[in-house]
Amino acid sequence: MKYNFTAAVIGTGYMGKKHLAAFSETVDKLIVCGNDEETGKALAEQYGCKFYADYCEMFENEKIDIVSICLPTHLHCTATLCALEHGVNVLCEKPFASNADEAAEMLKLAKEKDLLFMIGHVARFNKKYEYIKRCVEDKRFGKLISFNATREDGTPAWSVGNWLNNAALSGGVVRDLHIHDTDMIVGLLGMPKSVFTTGNDTICRTLYKYDDAVAYAGAAFRPIGKVPSNRGMDVIFEKAWIKVRGNKLTVYIDNDSFEPLEYEEFSEFFGDNGVLNEISYFCHCLANEEKPLLCMPDDSLKTMKVNTAEYESLKKACEVFI
Repeated sequence: MKYNFTAAVIGTGYMGKKHLAAFSETVDKLIVCGNDEETGKALAEQYGCKFYADYCEMFENEKIDIVSICLPTHLHCTATLCALEHGVNVLCEKPFASNADEAAEMLKLAKEKDLLFMIGHVARFNKKYEYIKRCVEDKRFGKLISFNATREDGTPAWSVGNWLNNAALSGGVVRDLHIHDTDMIVGLLGMPKSVFTTGNDTICRTLYKYDDAVAYAGAAFRPIGKVPSNRGMDVIFEKAWIKVRGNKLTVYIDNDSFEPLEYEEFSEFFGDNGVLNEISYFCHCLANEEKPLLCMPDDSLKTMKVNTAEYESLKKACEVFI
């Protein structure tokens, strides 16, 4: 289904291209914006749309319903505030911003302008997470008591100008990669009392402190770029253990058979393309005047506060209370 919206994508790098591809399947009209004119004009030609090198000029000249902010993290706040001031609904790539203060400023203006605003925490639109979230909500396996996640990828050499490998711009692995699992933990268990993070700009491990649950997550940018991703989760309930390895989810239920239930294919509403799911959902919310309950910006601000505490813990080598 295509919506009668005009969507602009600011940023023509890796994620900008993903958003353009998804919007091309979702809305009637596209606009490309970015400071790399050669790439931007090529993308505009590919999608048969206009190109702007300056987003301020674009907002002044065009009637835009939705904008995706797909810029380096340190530019999220300025671009989002500009879009909101021009009355444009904003889908901003994760992470929210460079810190929790910037994130709070963005959210405050979105509420003042009464505009749809969502952070692209794509893991929330992953079918495995959706299944685990439902298990928590309906308590089919009892209470969630432990969450353990691993997320290791090759060095992100694909970023324009290699900005992802500049921790001063990206926040390093804590802010760019690790935040996926931080967001899942906050989404499943709520705000932790404290965090303790060890590591450096390319590898980190965090222990999240809760009164009645245990949560741990680790992330790494591996030194060799072209290595297979290593991603997994172990989610333990009172009456079941959910093990995720890559695209395979296995449920071990506490019963007499000792036979695991294996889920490799899902029949849920969403498909496999997380970015497309996310963008389709955002358009659905805008068309139906609904709040983005699957990924509320207030929840994303909580994630950003926890992530900011993780970053502080990493730098100070101590437990940080939230």
